[in-house]
Amino acid sequence: MLYLILLTMLYDLKEVMKGNSEEQLLEILESREDYRPEAIEAAKEELKKRGVSKSKIQVIEKMNEKADIKEKKSFVISIFSRKQKISLEKFCRDFYDSQILNPVIGGVDVSLAFSEVLIKDITVVDPSFSTVDKQKLTYELTVMRFELFALAWTHNFPDKLFSQSIFTYKYLHEKRRDDIWESMNDYNRAIKGSVTLGLSAIKYAWDMEKRANLSEKQKKTAENNGTTLSDYVLESIYRPINRRFSKKAWETGATIYGLGLVLCKNLGLGDGASRFGLFGVDISAINFGINPEARFYLSKIINDFYDEAKQSLNKVKIKN
Repeated sequence: MLYLILLTMLYDLKEVMKGNSEEQLLEILESREDYRPEAIEAAKEELKKRGVSKSKIQVIEKMNEKADIKEKKSFVISIFSRKQKISLEKFCRDFYDSQILNPVIGGVDVSLAFSEVLIKDITVVDPSFSTVDKQKLTYELTVMRFELFALAWTHNFPDKLFSQSIFTYKYLHEKRRDDIWESMNDYNRAIKGSVTLGLSAIKYAWDMEKRANLSEKQKKTAENNGTTLSDYVLESIYRPINRRFSKKAWETGATIYGLGLVLCKNLGLGDGASRFGLFGVDISAINFGINPEARFYLSKIINDFYDEAKQSLNKVKIKN
């Protein structure tokens, strides 16, 4: 959703619509809730230029109106409707392909477009952000989105953590993007740090022991299933454990704070991410490298990426 909105902000709407096929333009009219009113009008104008009849456009609009009425009437019923059953592999692959790794609309790389708008908007409240490289920001946001998807998965499907982690490694390896898998580790450690943030010495030690026990248990399970404990398998065990017990930290904002620290450090803006979550560290002394207004902006983006993944996961039931 963020990509769609910002793409229409950055580029001339008429030019964007020219790059879409007739089918894509009709889909825009059919999914008007996802687009700005100006984008809807631009799609209609482009369809008219291509000779699509006015009556056909009106039929689609009337169908939308009826759908809106039907949706309101069936709201209560929809709460109890069955979720779509889908395999872990298919759901993750479809989401990764269309939402994270290859988001292209009308021939435009929306990841780069998103980063360009983000830099411009944040620079308004903090001029230091103008030094951020667009390509680097695009890369870091892609990496972080994979980790945020895994975090949302953890909160939705706590019984399927390790299989999702292993699939993600295999997917990225298949795409020759092992660099993303490696870079996710920074954000993963920030999630772990957000869970232990502010714990007393006793609770901190207990948390470490609890994670160690879970790790040993999962390694034994893997070995009993005939799985060799290679480096990537071990990482696929450790990382989900780092995300465990993170729901409260996410809700309090501690996780977003930590992820923002890592993002700023990787963009060359701050230097405090390595100390986040360590026992006894005063987070008020950690250097973000940007002012509070810019931090708020980044926090909103991080939260929106998580919500986007969570909403998609809420619609499905993963097959065993």
